[in-house]
Amino acid sequence: MLTLSDDEVMDFVASGSVRAFTILCMRKLPWLALCALKAHGDLDRALDGAGRVMLRCWENAPTWPPRSRRLDSRLLDMLDTRVDTDLPEPVAAITLTDDHVAALLCRVVGQCEALRQKPQGLLSRWLG
Repeated sequence: MLTLSDDEVMDFVASGSVRAFTILCMRKLPWLALCALKAHGDLDRALDGAGRVMLRCWENAPTWPPRSRRLDSRLLDMLDTRVDTDLPEPVAAITLTDDHVAALLCRVVGQCEALRQKPQGLLSRWLG
């Protein structure tokens, strides 16, 4: 499953595969967290935002069109990159470590098992 494209992995995620979702998270969570971190400079907010995006991806996967080749842009569209003016300026450069990503991955995959996926639309069921 590791050699499958993102669209192929999303097909498995849409069918409810937690294993495929884990692989998708391994591919996308570090990138999403880094995008959020660069946008607003707050590590906790970046990790929470990336995790929320992946959980929404899990919930909505059955309703997304198959093989749309737009996964990265969909994930970025869901990511909150608004800058808070209330936050203090970072004193030192904040780095995203492997430990941060590993903890986030465990948390997100654990949460997805408790969330139900949205049912596939009627047209999708008819047209495959």
